[in-house]
Amino acid sequence: MNCLGLSCMRVVLALSVNGNKEEVAKQLNITPDHVSKEVRIFENRIGVTVFEKNGNRLDLTADGSRIILLHIAYDRQLHMLIESRNRDQLRIGFSNSTLACAFLHPITSYLNTHPPCKPAPNVYPYEELTNQLSLGLIDIAVTSASEMMVAGQTYRYSGEYELNMLTMKNDPVCVSESFITPSMAGLKPLITSEDLYKEVIANKINYDNISVGYVNDMLWVLALTYTGHGCGIIPYIPQRSYDVLPFTAMPFYPALRAGFTISVRKDTDALARAEPFIKMLTDEPSHYHMIFK
Repeated sequence: MNCLGLSCMRVVLALSVNGNKEEVAKQLNITPDHVSKEVRIFENRIGVTVFEKNGNRLDLTADGSRIILLHIAYDRQLHMLIESRNRDQLRIGFSNSTLACAFLHPITSYLNTHPPCKPAPNVYPYEELTNQLSLGLIDIAVTSASEMMVAGQTYRYSGEYELNMLTMKNDPVCVSESFITPSMAGLKPLITSEDLYKEVIANKINYDNISVGYVNDMLWVLALTYTGHGCGIIPYIPQRSYDVLPFTAMPFYPALRAGFTISVRKDTDALARAEPFIKMLTDEPSHYHMIFK
């Protein structure tokens, strides 16, 4: 497909909103014939019918609507790139799991200690995360241990983060020892938002004494814990975060940990932005209840 001029895209976008050639022509200070010409050029070059006649209007076809959605997604990514460059932001992408929760404490610390280079965290499906990293739209990708970024394009830091058991403060399972043993964990079903946590739990706790449920949303973990249907398994979050909440989080003994990988682009600018964040993590991993391998 030949590269499309900006004038074509501008006309198509205006027409997708208005649908009236005459009004679009007035808006763009061109003739209605010029509007038609630009639309024909656009459709011929991409080989897709973008508009169809509907009385006096031109409405988007199904493919036309998809093209507009793709353009909006492209425009959003372009805007994110420009904004992050202008602010020199550290752009961190998490795969769509509870990994983002595990890094809540480090990111909060980084915000407080490195004000010139504010982190801009976002969550993506794994496939999109890979694409964002390869395009240079993010500097760091954080994935679970079972997910890997493209080899040769990144520096990798592997580690594990601590898992806690979420309970209500008025739940009898909240004992004075302030930690959960494998035998105590069987008092209620455990609810995870990550399939990989089930394997971690199985390796540490006798499955005969415990029921483990899986829901693919952290909000469901909170809701089911709140309603007394079980105890959520979540990454470590500082205890002060629960001061105004009815929940509390209790560590396991021995500790339960889930693996993660931090992938940093082999790019001079990305490395310069990422280095202070990586150094903060690796210098004080115990402060963030993590270990690095």
